[in-house]
Amino acid sequence: YFMPILVAYGTSKVLKSNPAFAIAMAASLLYPDFNSLMAAGEPISMFSIPVHLGTYGNTLLPGIFAAILCAYLEKWFYRIIPGMLKSVFAPLCIFLVGFPITVLVLG
Repeated sequence: YFMPILVAYGTSKVLKSNPAFAIAMAASLLYPDFNSLMAAGEPISMFSIPVHLGTYGNTLLPGIFAAILCAYLEKWFYRIIPGMLKSVFAPLCIFLVGFPITVLVLG
């Protein structure tokens, strides 16, 4: 069940990015309320785009994709956010931008 988290950790280490971002992104896909929402069977949409109803546990693709996306977003946000604000706003922006993209692409 926790395979995406372990794969996200390994992928982020290979990409030389912060593994905490990739682990948090992969873990958010395995959150029980998110999984129960997916298992309910009612069609949902995010930003008026339909989301595939499925579970992300026991698969490799969510962990790999989350780690790659976090690595690129981390480098980009650390480059454009000023030095004093990096420690707070870079992780916030990574999650605010990365989670919807991850859910929409994997769905």
